[in-house]
Amino acid sequence: MKYVVVMRQGERSEKNMQRKDRCREPRAITRTRCQARLRVRLGYMSGKWTVTHFEPNHNHELIPSTYVHLIPAYRGLSEGDKAQVNSLHMYGVRTCHILGFILGQKGGLCSWHLHQNACENVKNPQFLEEFKTLLYVNIGPDEFEIKWSGLVEKYGVSNNRWVKKIYEMKRLWATAYMHDCCLGGIKTTSICEGINSFIKRYVQNKNSLTEFLHNFERAVKEYRHNELMSDFKTKFSYPVLSTSLYKYEVVASKVCTRNKFWDVRKEIENVAALNVIDRSEVDNKVRVKINKFGSACSEYMVIYDKDKGVYACDCHLFESCGISCSHIFCTMKNESIEVIPESLICKRWTKASKDDFISEISVEDNDSSKLDLLRTGAIADARIRPL
Repeated sequence: MKYVVVMRQGERSEKNMQRKDRCREPRAITRTRCQARLRVRLGYMSGKWTVTHFEPNHNHELIPSTYVHLIPAYRGLSEGDKAQVNSLHMYGVRTCHILGFILGQKGGLCSWHLHQNACENVKNPQFLEEFKTLLYVNIGPDEFEIKWSGLVEKYGVSNNRWVKKIYEMKRLWATAYMHDCCLGGIKTTSICEGINSFIKRYVQNKNSLTEFLHNFERAVKEYRHNELMSDFKTKFSYPVLSTSLYKYEVVASKVCTRNKFWDVRKEIENVAALNVIDRSEVDNKVRVKINKFGSACSEYMVIYDKDKGVYACDCHLFESCGISCSHIFCTMKNESIEVIPESLICKRWTKASKDDFISEISVEDNDSSKLDLLRTGAIADARIRPL
């Protein structure tokens, strides 16, 4: 007798979930106790396999055909690919380049620079360290002004031309003045520079135009493949829950993309260090004053509108980064609200963020020739469009 089960059958052992010697984040959960299975028996007399039981129902969303090749059971190289890999190895081609070649065939104000300028214009290590802290710290404008005045006076740099100029531009770099600007958590050009570094692995100045187009296409395909892998891990696996406010964590794990979930969970963890020091309610609007344990001078006010289900916090983390702050989670906990409301979910960071932008081409129509035809048409349209 044999069983054929799905990849989501069973569950992870509890002892592996609670290990105390763990050095890194546990792997995402992919098993959901799915009972879908096929049981077969070999007849002794006939020598044929017979289906004795079939359970077709799944307790999870089925993986679309777009992601099937990412399932462990479907991964691997064909015999032709293996022969090609061996040949390339014989000629001294590096493994990373071989994998990129195979993948290509398959078809899938900067804060850092500001700190560097400070290092060049102010030769005081202590000032630079405190300036870096002030650059990123999440405080209000009034507190920023107090800290800036104290910093300049402490190190005697009030007459420094660069310090004067950068203070006049404070609304372009100080977090205290950028709370209402949605930056998505990006305050440096490192992403752009990372892309440039990635492209340089494929494109060189000695390439001909034909080689440039070919190599650039390989780089784009690898980027698309990496995005596909991220989507697959986000949609078809779940992180291990570790906070005591697990109801908030469950919602975040089901709604948010994997990388953004880590940011939300950090805010949930920070609730443990917060104290509610005052609460008042007028016209169904709750005002909760919160401070941090060990730092009573830093206070934040959260306003909760019960009628609209809307929250607003002095730190403006949601407005600037699109995720709920620990102060809002603390208020929800204090008000016994167990579900994260829709008003605190930024679609940009959800698993469904791309649903409104996906092409309506069906899976059956999604072959390379039609995609090439569509791409050619788009390029031609861009070329004849007047500037």
